[in-house]
Amino acid sequence: MNNLKILFVCTGNTCRSPMAQAMASQLFEGFEVASAGVMAMDGQAASVNAVAAMNQRELDIIKHKAQILSEELITWADLVFTMTTSHKHAIGESDKVYTLGEYAGCGTSISDPFGGSLDDYLSCAEEIYNLLTKIKAKLER
Repeated sequence: MNNLKILFVCTGNTCRSPMAQAMASQLFEGFEVASAGVMAMDGQAASVNAVAAMNQRELDIIKHKAQILSEELITWADLVFTMTTSHKHAIGESDKVYTLGEYAGCGTSISDPFGGSLDDYLSCAEEIYNLLTKIKAKLER
């Protein structure tokens, strides 16, 4: 399933979805990945703790620029993974939109670490990574 295009969606596109994008770009060879936020401010940088959490995984998101979710991005993507059910509902019904947990088979929402400690971000990143590894196994079948 090479060249699959995956879009990760959260609220502001400064924490969860950029971390998911960075980790997925490392995990999913040959896939295109992007991220956006349902209430993002275009051009906003990734949060300091998101950058620090990714640095601990040897991933660099310092140049990340937030972008608002658009119809163009949804059309571009083969799969859209949201962090919560409310993000999924904001996009609307589609056979390619899932929460990350739903697609991974465990139905959990990813809590927003925004404003939290580095440990909150590290925990969030670990949760996302674990779901991504389950999704990778599913996509490779």
